[in-house]
Amino acid sequence: MSDAKMESVLSSLSQVARQLEALPSDRPTPDASCVKLSTNENPFPLPTIIMKSAMSALRRQYLYPEDDNISLREAASNAYGVSKDQVIAGNGSSELLGLIYRAFLVPGDSVAMMSPGFSFNRKLAMLQGARFLEIGWGEAPSLPIEQLLSEPAKDAKFILLTNPNNPTGTFVPVADIERLLG
Repeated sequence: MSDAKMESVLSSLSQVARQLEALPSDRPTPDASCVKLSTNENPFPLPTIIMKSAMSALRRQYLYPEDDNISLREAASNAYGVSKDQVIAGNGSSELLGLIYRAFLVPGDSVAMMSPGFSFNRKLAMLQGARFLEIGWGEAPSLPIEQLLSEPAKDAKFILLTNPNNPTGTFVPVADIERLLG
């Protein structure tokens, strides 16, 4: 693509999209003792059964994928004892989060997230014109329920809780989540 054509395409992006920074995916780890997980890399090789399954799937790569992941959703519904209509499947968490943001947010809404947290959530909120609120964990690695239920987070359309938290690994006990919902 020519530079002029690329400039034309990029100029049609929304103001918010032009402000987003690309997620750096090629940064090396600080040293050999670190494992890079910032963009959800898996530091371990695929289990043999998964590799065999992937290789088998490649033999059918020319076929269009199943509409709405019905087989996967049915398998998950059977495994977890829920209706297949309660299961959503996507191409990773970023796609699913994007669907959630587009389905539930309108410009001016607020979203709250524990901080530090998955940085892509800020970008998704910006693209929907939503305010993004970061709530710090505080001193103890427990859910700051009072902060999540008071200003400014109390008016948030939703609160993002990842369990365990990305990137800290902080685990939120189910009892804390139930207290938040209670």
